[in-house]
Formats: sequence, structure tokens, C-alpha cells
Amino acid sequence: MREVDRLFKEGYTWVVDADLQSYFDSIPHDRLMALVAGAISDGPVLSLLEGFLQQDIMKDMARWRPTAGTPQGGSHLAAARQSLSAPARSADGAERVADGAVRR
Repeated sequence: MREVDRLFKEGYTWVVDADLQSYFDSIPHDRLMALVAGAISDGPVLSLLEGFLQQDIMKDMARWRPTAGTPQGGSHLAAARQSLSAPARSADGAERVADGAVRR
């Protein structure tokens, strides 16, 4: 709330609120693991993460293994991570933020 108050006092009176639909469903496993391996060199941890990503999924009694997407579980935090709230000082600024979010 302090941050919101500070931004409001600095003239940020618009907020862009967006839902990043299916964002976590489209993350390629190979690219994600390459990025993680650049920051973590512990082989067992990397193996654990890779195993987590490559878990089989059952849907309608059919089993399949995804090559993209990250498990999200039932946590409310997963939904929070799929949303974006960005402050803007004007309606034009808010539109630019929204346009940039859509293009990515």
C-alpha cells in the first residue's frame, strides 16, 4: 500500500490490469531449463526440476507428456503470477502499457 500511495502522489493515477491467459502453458521446457542451468549448476536440482516439468499428465483417461508449459497446481499464487498490474500517469500511458503487454 505504501508503494501504491507513493506512485499515486507521483502522478500515477491509472492502472493497467491484465490477465496473461495461458502464459505458463506455453513456456518451452528446453529453453526454460537452459536459462535455469545458466543460474544453477547443481545437477541434482536441475534433474529434479526437469523431472517436475516432464511429469506425465492424464486427461480423460489418456496419458501424455508435455514439451511446454509449467505445472501450476491449485495454488492461488499461480493465478496471481499470471496477472499484470502496471501504473501509468495518463490514459495514453495506460494504453501504451496495455499495447505492449498484448504484443508480447
